Amino acid sequence: MWVGVLLLLSPLMIFAQAAFFPVSTPVPAGADAPGRAIATMVRGIISFTRWPAQPDPMQFCLLGPTRMTDGDLDTLSAGGRGVRVTRVPEGAASVPASCDTLYLGTVPPQRLSRLIAQGHERPLLTIAEEDAACRGGTMFCLHVRRSDISFELNLDAVSRSGVTVDPRVLRLSSGATR
Repeated sequence: MWVGVLLLLSPLMIFAQAAFFPVSTPVPAGADAPGRAIATMVRGIISFTRWPAQPDPMQFCLLGPTRMTDGDLDTLSAGGRGVRVTRVPEGAASVPASCDTLYLGTVPPQRLSRLIAQGHERPLLTIAEEDAACRGGTMFCLHVRRSDISFELNLDAVSRSGVTVDPRVLRLSSGATR
């Protein structure tokens, strides 16, 4: 009996103890490969995310300089639904209400935290390209290196986001560390 209870509680304890789950995927060779690899990972993240009312097309908003090019962004369509990409003006004081996903490139930490806090008012998937410590409050923090791209999933941010992330998102890569 106790073994059954422990087996049931073990996964819950792992989730309760770990706030972040790093996942990694290799970057193929080529000058434009990092942007394509990032777009592929982001498309996977989007496909495992559910909004209370599924947006179609989904509004994908970018803020700050990113490693993805416009060509990379054309590949973001996920789960059979359209994706409309919008770059948020650099001086914008808030996240546009139309955004379903906010992708943050190079953004100063104070501004990052402020924008994320504003996003808690509605269902919003947040992904940061340049939040090495994953402390800015985004749900997904990408770590882009020459040989691979990894991400951390911030469970606290997910719980406050208003969207649901399928736990299978951890299968986007062959290696997951808990």
